[in-house]
Amino acid sequence: MPENVVPHRNRPRFWVALGLAVIATCLLVTWTGAAFPQIVASGERPNGPNYSFGYSVGKYRWRSGFRIELRADSRVRMSFNIAGEELVRVKTQRWLANDRAILVELSCIHHDSMRSPHELALLYDFERGELHSLGRYFGWLVPPSHPASDRRANREEFDAIVRRMSERTPSVR
Repeated sequence: MPENVVPHRNRPRFWVALGLAVIATCLLVTWTGAAFPQIVASGERPNGPNYSFGYSVGKYRWRSGFRIELRADSRVRMSFNIAGEELVRVKTQRWLANDRAILVELSCIHHDSMRSPHELALLYDFERGELHSLGRYFGWLVPPSHPASDRRANREEFDAIVRRMSERTPSVR
C-alpha cells in the first residue's frame, strides 16, 4: 500500500476528528464574537506619571446591544452593558475639566415593539467619581416610585452639568 493513502479502517476516525474540529472552531468564533464587543470609540488621558483615565464604547457583533467601559488605570473598571439597543453612531467624545472627565454622546435605536431612535449621553468625572447620564433607556436607572414622577435628568439639566464641568479647573493635589 502506498504511504500517502490512509487505510480504509482509519478514514471514519479522520472524518469524525475533522468534523469535531470544525464544530469547535465555529463555536469558538461565535462565542468570541458574542462575548467581546468590537471597539468603535475609545480614548485615554494620562494623569500623572503612572496613571491614566480611559473609556471605550464597544458594539456586539451578533446581538443587539453595546458596552461602555470606564477605567482609571488598571485598578478601577466600570462596565455598562446596554441590551436591546442598536448603536448607530458615536456623536460626541469630549474630554472636560482638563482631561479628568469624559463626555460621550451616542445615537441609538431602541428595539421593542417598534424601533425608537433616541440619544444617550454619559458624563463621568474620574477624580470625583460622579456619573451623570441622559436618556430614557439607560439600564441602570431606577424606575420612579410613582408613575407621575420622573427623576431622570432632562436635556437642559444635563447641558448645565456639562457647562459646569467645562468651567472647572483641575483639583489641587
